[in-house]
Amino acid sequence: MSETMYPTRQRCKRCARKLGGPGVPVYFGLYCTPKCAGLAELHTDAAAAPRECKTERGGRWEFKRRYRSASELPNNLRDDVSVSTYPCSH
Repeated sequence: MSETMYPTRQRCKRCARKLGGPGVPVYFGLYCTPKCAGLAELHTDAAAAPRECKTERGGRWEFKRRYRSASELPNNLRDDVSVSTYPCSH
């Protein structure tokens, strides 16, 4: 049986708070906060974040672009074979 994921799922699986919103992250497509998802709190400094979360632009570290679900990926990225996507483990 498959889980209903964001954006179809509108409530956090653990605490039942609202998922998503403008700029609000969704964790694993099921949870509203890192605590609900069983994760450590996220880094606020890109230089200290794990390598999978950051990219170097203009000689400094910046966070990679994040999407809350695969359905939010723009079509031009989804169709481009040179672009790889993965669920962030952080």
